[in-house]
Amino acid sequence: MRPRRPGIGSSGIEPNLRRPDGASKPAKRQPEPRRAGGRATAEERAKDVLKLERARQRTAIRHMQAMHGEIALTTKVLLELLSDPAFVALLRAEGFTSIPKLVRQRLVERR
Repeated sequence: MRPRRPGIGSSGIEPNLRRPDGASKPAKRQPEPRRAGGRATAEERAKDVLKLERARQRTAIRHMQAMHGEIALTTKVLLELLSDPAFVALLRAEGFTSIPKLVRQRLVERR
C-alpha cells in the first residue's frame, strides 16, 4: 500500500473542504443543483451516463483480469499433467488422442 500524502485521498484527489465553524472533519459535498421540478439538465444526464459507463468498463476489466489468471493457472496445470507419461498413457487408453488447436497453441506459447 502506498503511503498517503497529506490532502490526497485514496482516489488521488481530495478537495480540502473544511466546515465553516472550523471543525476538523471535511464538509460533505452538496449534490449538484437540479432544475426546477427536479429534472436533470442534459449535462447532468451526460455525466450520469459517463459514470455508469466507467463503472461498466471497470467491471469488465476486473472480469478480464480474473479470467487471465484462471487461464494461466489452467495452462500451468495442463503443462504439468502432459509432462507426466502415465497421464498421457491414460488419455490415450481412454481415446483422447488429440488436443484442440487453440489449447495446443497456448501450451506451445508457454513452453
